[in-house]
Amino acid sequence: HGATFRGDGKVIAAGTQSGFIQVFSSTSRDMLRKLSGHASSGASGASGASPASSSCRALCWDPSDATRLFSGGDDGQLKVWDISQDEAAPARAIQAHQDYLRCVTTTTNVEASAPGLVLSGGYDHACKLWDTRVPGQQACVRSWIHCKGMPVEDVLALPSGSVAVSCGGTVVRFWDLLSGRMMASLANHQKTVTSLRHVWAEPSACLPEHAPSWRPGSRLVTGALDGHVKVYELDAFSLTHATKYPEAILSFDVTADANQLSVGMSDGALAIRTRKKVRVPDNNQRRTNDSGGSKA
Repeated sequence: HGATFRGDGKVIAAGTQSGFIQVFSSTSRDMLRKLSGHASSGASGASGASPASSSCRALCWDPSDATRLFSGGDDGQLKVWDISQDEAAPARAIQAHQDYLRCVTTTTNVEASAPGLVLSGGYDHACKLWDTRVPGQQACVRSWIHCKGMPVEDVLALPSGSVAVSCGGTVVRFWDLLSGRMMASLANHQKTVTSLRHVWAEPSACLPEHAPSWRPGSRLVTGALDGHVKVYELDAFSLTHATKYPEAILSFDVTADANQLSVGMSDGALAIRTRKKVRVPDNNQRRTNDSGGSKA
């Protein structure tokens, strides 16, 4: 579960149903570490999950430290790992949620002055921002309820680092991390939204025939159990694209330039879609074509 590449692409971490975390080399495929993860937790979550069944479903790397890994499990715990150490025990464990913890991510405006900031979401309907440098429960910098009665499936921090996005049920919501205020709420799916991704549409990818929906700027991409992948322009929180797949979407990912999309579906199928590259003629070629071509 929750397989994720480190920023340099050399290492992959993946969680298991039994709660262990395995760290692999992406080149040799050798296992570098096997961490106890959430398998030997001493306390069960509010949902009644036993320690032995606390699977690890959420992982992310700290972009400011290539040896630091964050994990979340069905025991509701957020754990911090130092993979440079041989010890299987975490460097820190926080009882973050009262139910399954299903998503964890770092804020993206990582600077030397603010490492270790982590967003988590759980089936207790809560989203929380953590400063893992602070001891105890005081590490929780901010907490909010995504939506009553809707477990949180995914959380995301936008590149500014001051805005978070959460999804649960059919609702996607935007939050100001500084004030905790909800900025916008979207309900464009008919079934549970399972995944969130942010992409940036580059000017070279925004052809005239795609305007205005593919003009340069930030986009939010969502996938849901209704089989739809939808794209939103963040300037106005408006829906610009929608694509239907034959089965429920459990997870997806998209390249940062929005040119390739990979979708995992409930029937076990993986669909990979690549946006066709269209060559845009330069101004001299356009003028030649408009004049009917050059004469001998």
